[in-house]
Amino acid sequence: MLIELWERLRGYDRWIETTARFEAADVKKSVHVDSWGRRKAHYATSDTIAWTDQQGNIHRDSFRVSDSSSLYLMVDGEQVDIRYNPARPNRYYYRALFVSRLRAAAGAILMVLLLAGLLFLKHWHTY
Repeated sequence: MLIELWERLRGYDRWIETTARFEAADVKKSVHVDSWGRRKAHYATSDTIAWTDQQGNIHRDSFRVSDSSSLYLMVDGEQVDIRYNPARPNRYYYRALFVSRLRAAAGAILMVLLLAGLLFLKHWHTY
C-alpha cells in the first residue's frame, strides 16, 4: 500500500510506537456565506493528544480537524496508536491525522482545479 511506502520513505516505521490519549476535544462552529448568500455552518475540533516517551516525559500536541474528518468524533480519554521520533520525542506521526490532512488538501486542490477549469471553459467559449 502507498501509505506504508510513504512511512518507510519518511522513516516513521523506525520511530517508537506508543499509545496517545485525547485530552481535549473542543468543537468550534464557524459560519460562512456561500456564493448565493446562504449562511452555512462548518464545525471543527481543536484536539489535544498526549503521549509519554521512554524516559517518562509527557508530550502534548494540538491540532484541528473539520467535521468531515474521521477524527472529528474523537472524545476525551480515547486512545490511539502513534509513533514518535526517539531523537526528538515531541515529534510524532499519527497516520489517521496524516490521512485526514491529505484528504483535506486533495479536496482543496480539486476545487481549485475545478474552478480554474470552469473559468478556462467560460473564457474559451466566449471567443
